[in-house]
Amino acid sequence: MSEDVVVTGRFDLQGRLMKGFEEIDRILDRLKKDDDPDRQMAAIAEHRKHVALAERVWKTAIRAEAVAEFQAFVLETLEGASVKVRRRVMGLFEAQGAE
Repeated sequence: MSEDVVVTGRFDLQGRLMKGFEEIDRILDRLKKDDDPDRQMAAIAEHRKHVALAERVWKTAIRAEAVAEFQAFVLETLEGASVKVRRRVMGLFEAQGAE
């Protein structure tokens, strides 16, 4: 997400992901000391799942942010446009949304 955006609480994706990784790192450190190779492999597999999930979360967040930025740009641009241009652009959006 943009560096100038400060997000807290439920939508603090970076904070929540980092907290999850810290917990996984603690678990992995414990399991590295375990002599059971099956448990070590299970820990590695779990870590891979968390990395894949984090990647999907970030891609979704980036996509959502890009859409929001585009919408803001369009709305800001339309503020200075004539009524005729606004209607034409909104008609294009509505037609696209109906597909």
